[in-house]
Amino acid sequence: MKLGDLVWIKDLYNRTQWGFGLIVEVYPSRYENHAPYVSVFWSSLNRTTMNHTIAYIEVINESR
Repeated sequence: MKLGDLVWIKDLYNRTQWGFGLIVEVYPSRYENHAPYVSVFWSSLNRTTMNHTIAYIEVINESR
């Protein structure tokens, strides 16, 4: 995952509530061998979530 990637929630039941998101910032983890955290802007909610774990989101389209 990198800046500008288009994402959505993996949970099918909540996917319609959250809509599509755009990764706006990537934070490295403080733990060894741990996936980074990301901030995602959710256009349908007009809100940005901070330090979102990548385990709950899925990349739909990668940026260049």
